[in-house]
Amino acid sequence: MHDAPPSRSDMPSLEPSSRLAATAFYLAVGSAGVIFTSAFSLVMWAVGCVLALVALVLGGVSYFRLEATFDFVGQKRSKAAMIVSGLVLGLTVALVLLFLRGLSQTSPSSWH
Repeated sequence: MHDAPPSRSDMPSLEPSSRLAATAFYLAVGSAGVIFTSAFSLVMWAVGCVLALVALVLGGVSYFRLEATFDFVGQKRSKAAMIVSGLVLGLTVALVLLFLRGLSQTSPSSWH
């Protein structure tokens, strides 16, 4: 009877990598949104900023879910998993800092 949830134990082998891919995808969408829309009008730039913030939030959620998956399974986190999750968090912070720096350097006179 204790072997009732075998499907649940199969999930973690797939989930961490898929969550990591989702995190990378969200971060890429967010940064691409800012880069692409910053060349257009103020409204499009604002849309790109919102897109980036949503992507960063979703990336953060999938990052924490990745951590929760490892904790839920109860297995010890491997060094590779810790390094990858640290890189994802570092990339998120770096994107936020770049985004804020771009905000401070962008002037309305440069918009068409």
